[in-house]
Amino acid sequence: MSVEKKKSKRKNLLRYLILAACILLIAAITVITVCAVNDWFQPQLTVDTGTKPVNPVDPDDPDKPTDTTVTAANPVSNLDVTRDYEFGLDVSLSNSYRFHQAMDMAAKVGDNVVASLDGTVENITVGNRTKGTEITIVHEGGIKTRYRFINVKEGLKKGDKVKRGDVIGTVAEPNGNEFKQDPHLHFEVEKNGKLIDPAEFLEIADK
Repeated sequence: MSVEKKKSKRKNLLRYLILAACILLIAAITVITVCAVNDWFQPQLTVDTGTKPVNPVDPDDPDKPTDTTVTAANPVSNLDVTRDYEFGLDVSLSNSYRFHQAMDMAAKVGDNVVASLDGTVENITVGNRTKGTEITIVHEGGIKTRYRFINVKEGLKKGDKVKRGDVIGTVAEPNGNEFKQDPHLHFEVEKNGKLIDPAEFLEIADK
């Protein structure tokens, strides 16, 4: 084979290689373009539609009532808090410091006390030496409310159904372990067997 023929074959081979490389380059560009147009390489994005969970849970306090479809009524007409859910001085018990797991609301003797939510009267304790007279109402969602130092409404008994805002009694003279305080309602809220701050429960109340 002559030298000229060898050179000619090499040139032809080089042309074919260049052509093949061009074809591959064009194919790669085409594939990338198609992928980009179809967002194949775009990250998967979560679109916020603005909707919120019906019953969002507070990650810092899972016991906090979160059902915003229910509004709790204040148990007395004026939410004048005289003693919070806190550690503090107890003037009735030798001026000692104790944790008060309730909310005391100032009221006049004879003021109406109402059920905060629909529920069933679970228990009525009358004349207890430390708790005085107390009504416990059980509600949906593992919630219980307690109303202490009151006079029970005539005829109200264990097992009765009550509606939000129904009168269940009236404020009485303070007695029991809070006998040195001015007239008030001692109000407790329990969630799944644990006493919680009533302020959280009443955040959604009509004030």
